[in-house]
Amino acid sequence: MSETKDLLRKRFEELNKLRDDILAKSTPLRQERDRIANEVRGKELDLIAKIKVIEKDLYQIDMDRGMLARALGGRRMSDSRTS
Repeated sequence: MSETKDLLRKRFEELNKLRDDILAKSTPLRQERDRIANEVRGKELDLIAKIKVIEKDLYQIDMDRGMLARALGGRRMSDSRTS
């Protein structure tokens, strides 16, 4: 084998070792991050579901309020908060 190829192979092996050393340190941290993210995501989805149940009638309420506001002379809903 040529001297150049030997040097290239040696550098390749050095880089593999450096990469493995870095990943040995970062992998547990990444796993912990992913565990936390999944836990938080589960809680977030639970809260989203609860909010949807509580707010299920808001759309129709807002539609009815808008209709009544127009019938009362077109006052904007934001105007009704100040009077």
